[in-house]
Amino acid sequence: MDRETAHFQQALANRYAELVYNGVWFSTLRESLDGFFKVAQQFVTGAVGLKLWKGTLNVTKRVSPFSLYRADLASFTMGRYNPKDAEGFINLFALPVTVRPKARPRAVNSNLLVVAPAAAAAPLQGN
Repeated sequence: MDRETAHFQQALANRYAELVYNGVWFSTLRESLDGFFKVAQQFVTGAVGLKLWKGTLNVTKRVSPFSLYRADLASFTMGRYNPKDAEGFINLFALPVTVRPKARPRAVNSNLLVVAPAAAAAPLQGN
């Protein structure tokens, strides 16, 4: 499962739990969420090896025919990796942060009258 689907699934799982807790099992929203989970989980299968030792649980292996992870593709020592390839993603994900400071307030419509609050408009009077 890709990262974005996993994150979205977690948010929907929380909403699903609320529906069940509130007793609205027979709602169309719950049935719609079932449809999402059915599609999102269709390739989630495989085996997990676990080792229990003195109150500790360790995962020893994860195997799935649909795994998105491949050691030969994830290694930085592979021949096809070029660090320059990441530059586009970095620029894309940084776009909102870099554009926001450059954004300027838009001109106020000349037909509108801007009125300052009374406290800000008049100086305080002494006794």
